[in-house]
This record gives sequence, C-alpha cells and structure tokens, in this order.
Amino acid sequence: MGTFGEPVVRGRTTSRGEFLKLGGVGLAGLAFLGAAKSGLGATTGGTVSALSLGIKPTNTATTNRVNLVKALAYSKRYVVFPAGDYRIDNSGTPPIIRNFGGVVEFESGARFVCTSNTTKGLVFDGGTEARFYDLRTTFATLPPARVNAQECLHFMQTTDTLIQNAEVNGSAAAGILFGRSVRPTVTNATISNTRADGLHFSGCGGVRVSTLRTYSTGDDGLAFLDYGGATLHGGYATDIEVRNSGARGIAVVGQRDVEIANFLVDGTRGAGLYVARELSYSTGTPSNVNYHDGRVVRAGTVLKYGSPGSNRHSIFYNGVTDRIVFSRIASRCPYELHVATGGQASRATLTDIAKSSTC
Repeated sequence: MGTFGEPVVRGRTTSRGEFLKLGGVGLAGLAFLGAAKSGLGATTGGTVSALSLGIKPTNTATTNRVNLVKALAYSKRYVVFPAGDYRIDNSGTPPIIRNFGGVVEFESGARFVCTSNTTKGLVFDGGTEARFYDLRTTFATLPPARVNAQECLHFMQTTDTLIQNAEVNGSAAAGILFGRSVRPTVTNATISNTRADGLHFSGCGGVRVSTLRTYSTGDDGLAFLDYGGATLHGGYATDIEVRNSGARGIAVVGQRDVEIANFLVDGTRGAGLYVARELSYSTGTPSNVNYHDGRVVRAGTVLKYGSPGSNRHSIFYNGVTDRIVFSRIASRCPYELHVATGGQASRATLTDIAKSSTC
C-alpha cells in the first residue's frame, strides 16, 4: 500500500490471455455461471402461450398492456411469447406487474415494442424467483433524449430474479435497473442506445452479472450504486464489454463488496473504471472493491452533445481508502491519465497496470 492518497503501481507487460482468461474468476463467480437456468422457483399450471392470455401482435397496444399485467401480476405462470412484435402502451403511469414469480420466455422473433419513448417500459414490483429467457425490448421510436428515472425495465424489491439472454434497444433512462433487490442475476445481455446507464443496480445485494455487452449508453455502461443507507451489498460481474459510453465505463459508487473481472471498456466520456464516494449525492463509501483482468481503451475520448466529460482517465478513484484494488489491467491511450485520484482523501492498491499510448 502506498502512502495516503498515492496509488501503488507495479507495472509489467501482461499478455492478453492473462487479461481475459476465466481462470482469474473467483470461485463464487464460477459457481453461478453454469447454474442460472435451473433450480429457481416453481411455476404453476404448465406453459401457456401469451396468445391464449389475450396478448397478441395483432392487438392494440392498450389491450396488450391490460392483458399483460392481468396475466403476470401475482402469478407463477410460465408464459411463452411466439414470434411477433407485441406493442405495449407504456404511456402515463407505466405498466406495473406486482409479485410475479413465474417465467417469461420469448421465442425467436418475439419482442416487446413500447409505444411511448419518454416513460418507463415495464415495472416489476416485488416477486420471488421470476425468470426471463430471451427477452427482447425496443421502442416504436427510440427515445430522443434522456428523461430521468424512466427506465425500460425496472425491477423493484425483487428476490432471485433471473434475466438470461436479453436484448434491450433504447430507453429514456437506464436499459435495465434493479432497485433494492436481492440476488438479481443477469447473464448474456446486450443493452444499447439508452439515454442513461446500460445496466444499473441501486442498493442491491448478491448481484451476479455474466456476459454483458453495452453499446452507446448515455451514462455508465455498468453501475453498482448505494445512494446512502443501503442495507444490501455485494456483487460479482465477469465477461463485461462496454463500448461508447456517455459517462463512465464500469462504476462503483457508494457500494461495497464488489468484484469485476474479465472486462473490456472501449471509449468513454468520463473514466473507464470509476470508484468513488460522491458527496453531491450523499452516497455511501465504497470498500472491498476489486477490478481485475481487463482492458481500458480510449477512456475520456467520447464526446456527448459535442462536449467532453470529467475525470477522463482509464482508472479513477476518489474518497475511498478501504480495500480498493485494481490488478492486471491494460490501459491504452486515455485522454488524460492512466490512473488518477480526486480531491477527497483516497488510497488504492494497483498491481500490474500495463500502460500504453498506442491505441
């Protein structure tokens, strides 16, 4: 550990294989990778087609909204959506599905198409062991501007939710947001063209993320946040790719006990990797945060509305001192520095940071 406020950096040339191999993944992370689709929950009544529940590509968006909420709320159904565009009226108060604990599965060519591009897509409030397979969402017209707190998919206070194989195209805010949820799992998801974050966890515990791709997000690609007072903590993410981020690449703000492995961040407006206590939001203080085995390329080089971001470094940390570790990371051609810290008293351990000005 360096002196207070100074990073410890021991640099050497590290092979690409060392950055990307799954051998560097912690045992806790490996345990969930092959087990996501089995052993979660129990549905009732067998599988049923969405068509038989009155949810159809030929319906009006309003009819689909009403019938979708009616079919899923307070249920453990296993609902299969055949191919087609299912228009959903999400205007005004968004569709809220409460206490869903079943399965939603999309067949090839099926997707939800939300009709309002200024409001939330779908809200899942409560529920245990819900599973979503091959979920695809978009908007009739992609949102033209950010509207705060209007996520495409919002999960509130859920437990053991699984999203496996998802494509989210567009959102007025975050693509997928979990708030105060226990053990959410997202695996093999692609999120693009959002006006805020790609994948966002706020005050969640036991998070698991595997194989995430985010493209052209208006804010962070992947974010773990605690806005202060959270009672849930902990997350693990592996095989993460963030490209063309409108803010940071992968951010941990206020949260603790987070491990992020095997990642590529390529093109950000702000920092590539970011860990901080943010005084302006009265967040918690991150501790026990470990980034390892990854690459950060062109941090701080993306412009948003023609203007640059702040902290245009590959690695940036601020207001943290307790077990903040960056190891086996390649930093290439950041706009400013490979490693930087902010004005708050800060300390981190950095090991095997390979620096290059070649893109």
